[in-house]
Amino acid sequence: TLPELNRHIDLVRSRGADGIEVFLIEKYLRYANPISVIILTIIGFLVSARKSRGGVGFQIALGFSLAFIYILFFMMSKGIAEGGGMPPLLAVWLPNIVFGTVGIGLYYTLPR
Repeated sequence: TLPELNRHIDLVRSRGADGIEVFLIEKYLRYANPISVIILTIIGFLVSARKSRGGVGFQIALGFSLAFIYILFFMMSKGIAEGGGMPPLLAVWLPNIVFGTVGIGLYYTLPR
């Protein structure tokens, strides 16, 4: 649970041990994952609402590609944070920020 995780983080900090990034990433993921589900759902809806000459297959492929890119981007930022190259909070929320911006862009370019 989150209170147990917070207690463990405090314990690890008080001991001065290394490797606290993994626990911080887990803590921030508990807030970021529900938001990522909402963002990817909205992006999927916006992609499916577009009409193009490529047909339905193109829209499905685009949706899967965007989801794959999101997962790849998330795994890369998480790996960088675990190595200490990026703050855990930024690593967890950066994919949501980027894809939230993509979703806003898709919304404003959607034909009315």
